[in-house]
Amino acid sequence: MECCSTNKSTIQQKEVFNNACISCKKISQKIQYKTILMMLKYQQIKTAKIDEYFYCTNPNCDVVYFSNQYRLVFYKEDIRIRIGIKETEEPKTVCYCFDITKKQITDELKLTGKSSITNFITEKIQNKLCACNIKNPSGKCCLGKIKELVNSNI
Repeated sequence: MECCSTNKSTIQQKEVFNNACISCKKISQKIQYKTILMMLKYQQIKTAKIDEYFYCTNPNCDVVYFSNQYRLVFYKEDIRIRIGIKETEEPKTVCYCFDITKKQITDELKLTGKSSITNFITEKIQNKLCACNIKNPSGKCCLGKIKELVNSNI
């Protein structure tokens, strides 16, 4: 029994190690290899290996993607587009499918007291017109984060 619990502990420690950012050590989210290929510049695509990759969401870390198995690291300058959460100045993109910035949302809220952007994105999602898994560097839908942003600025 002890050997099983020790192995389980070792496996859990390995999983934590594998998704901890190589630079800042923040636990990061798993990302599809396809998303990485869509984001990387040509030179970096040539070095990327098929592997398990992670996306570092720490805004103060220059690492965007990493693989601990191959010790591959891709930084902001390796990416074709600006990564909104990693930028200190506008434009800070929050919706990559429709090129919506944080400033557009806050400007609309200041001007009208509400935002039409969440309804716009929801409509596009319902019509299957978004491609978050390949256009968003996180590989995830932006709608939840945009709703948080709208609610925090109301």
